[in-house]
Amino acid sequence: LHGTSVTVTELDSLKRLADSERVHKTCITSSDGSYTFDAFDLVSPYVRVEATGYFKNELTGGLSSELITLRNVTDLTEHDTVNVNMLTHIESIRTMKLVDQSGYNSPIRMVKEKALQDVLYSFGIKINGFNDASFSQGGFGGGFGGFGGGAATPTKSKIADDIGMFDGDDFSAALIAISVMLQRNGSGREMLMFADSIGQKIAGNGNWDDWSSRARLADWLMVLDTSNAYQTIRKNLESLKLGEVADFESVLRNFWTSNYQFPACNAQNDGKVTQVINSLSSFFACSYACEGAPTIRFTCDASLGRWRAATDIEK
Repeated sequence: LHGTSVTVTELDSLKRLADSERVHKTCITSSDGSYTFDAFDLVSPYVRVEATGYFKNELTGGLSSELITLRNVTDLTEHDTVNVNMLTHIESIRTMKLVDQSGYNSPIRMVKEKALQDVLYSFGIKINGFNDASFSQGGFGGGFGGFGGGAATPTKSKIADDIGMFDGDDFSAALIAISVMLQRNGSGREMLMFADSIGQKIAGNGNWDDWSSRARLADWLMVLDTSNAYQTIRKNLESLKLGEVADFESVLRNFWTSNYQFPACNAQNDGKVTQVINSLSSFFACSYACEGAPTIRFTCDASLGRWRAATDIEK
């Protein structure tokens, strides 16, 4: 929001990218969240950009409950426009880990694309031509199945710095979806703690393999979906009139249905009715008619191209 402070801290390339004393500050003075700096000389092209302020909550349409600080770690050698959002916030942790693993011999710009691939992959997000190969050996295509190998060379090139919420493409849909997911516990301190915990997991081995947290998030997203909250989120975003709102709903649905281990919803499975078979879910049922278990069931609706809550007649 207007008034958000933005700080650029130069990272010392000769001291394992430690913070230097060279700090530049500005603030957001527009209604679209953009910021600018007057020209300044950089001793190091490596910087951490941090924005501290309130934001428009996608879920409620109101303000966030608390001030938050989002960050991005980047290399300004080849560009001078940097987005700061939830995707860059998580990705920056993995980026620094990859640089550390290289013995600080890899420039930040060389690992940012890999870091973005790892973050998207961890959330089960497949973007054609970017991180397809990560899904070719199992993973999220209709069940857990184990994580595949590393991604092949993508046909699309992208780093998190270049992704905006209102670009209207698959990357924008991923950003919106992840921004929504991270608000499961709230839009302030709890959100950042959740984001940082996921970022640390991904930084370790490129995966978010906390299956209990994933199941709880899937439960929350399912409840939002079946209560038509996705429509409210879309209306809240569209009301900002900042650009096209991409299909974030499909990203959210893919997450909870994949974590529930549902097969693909297609003509072959049209009309199939099933229970949640992920034992870590609060809606787990040991069998279709499991006594004492939650009674919610789901059906594949091929006309919609997705799973939805089954009606009593369908059950």
